[in-house]
Amino acid sequence: MLYNKLMMKLSHKYVIGVHWGWKSDVKTSPGWVSFHMAAPGTANILDGKTQVPLNSANFTPKVMKNKNYSKIWDLISVSKSAKGKNIDKLFTSIREIYDLGINIKVVLVVASNLKEPSNRHYTDILYDYNTIFSEAERENFVLIKTDPETGFKGLSTNFLADLMNLSKVFTLFSQVEGESRAIKEAQLCGLPVVVKSDLMGGGRDYLNGDNSMLFSEYSDASKTILEAINNVDCFKVNQNDMDDSLSEEENISKLDNHLKSLFSKLGLNYSGDLINTDSLARRLPAHYNGHDIYWANSKKYQFRTTDIIGPRIFYKFYNGIDS
Repeated sequence: MLYNKLMMKLSHKYVIGVHWGWKSDVKTSPGWVSFHMAAPGTANILDGKTQVPLNSANFTPKVMKNKNYSKIWDLISVSKSAKGKNIDKLFTSIREIYDLGINIKVVLVVASNLKEPSNRHYTDILYDYNTIFSEAERENFVLIKTDPETGFKGLSTNFLADLMNLSKVFTLFSQVEGESRAIKEAQLCGLPVVVKSDLMGGGRDYLNGDNSMLFSEYSDASKTILEAINNVDCFKVNQNDMDDSLSEEENISKLDNHLKSLFSKLGLNYSGDLINTDSLARRLPAHYNGHDIYWANSKKYQFRTTDIIGPRIFYKFYNGIDS
């Protein structure tokens, strides 16, 4: 109740939109919402509000690009430790491949959460990794898990871009995704993608027969991964299409056009003087910690969300709008 009152107060100064990064059906919007920002595969807007068909994945930093590196890793996966990422099933597939005597080289990057309750997170990931795979196999299968204090912010975009470029194939084992930025980052780096054929959400938005392979059941995943690795040169990732759809350089102007249309629909003047358009891939989902986000640079919030949490932070922000 208090949150809605505060947002209504803010809506007197701003046109407010909601960014959707998770698979959702939006049936009713609060009164302070003027539009929704979501890719078509991510959210289904059912209440008639304007939908800007973009989200954070459409503003992937330009460092995510094909650098034509020589490959070190056969397979890469980047995700959080949430149970929905099905990392345990990925472990099973890699185990099946190693049992065939095929020692593919794998790098798994896992972004920790500050708190990882066992009902929602794969808390045995490190134990299982060390139990399922021998010491010799772990020389080929590297697990990088960030410190919970830093989460995904412990991994720079440049570092992830280099890891992607050093790999042949990207995979993600989720059954449901939001916009799935990791998949888009891999595509921008020129990697073919292996995911489940009925993956829900925005994960399959830009996948086709030229740039991906799909497995129908987790029991078939190891075969699909091997097929993708063995035929990596047969994929045709259209870099121009990927850049046009997903790169921040290409999509700022598209966002500007969408906002111009939205303001016209609302009967408002649109100046076109956009600010804070850098790092939209992290700003939009409240993952950005630049020094201009002054309410989120304390030790308490530095590696967490940059959402405006609670009335105290709201009023600091609200009173600073015109200062």
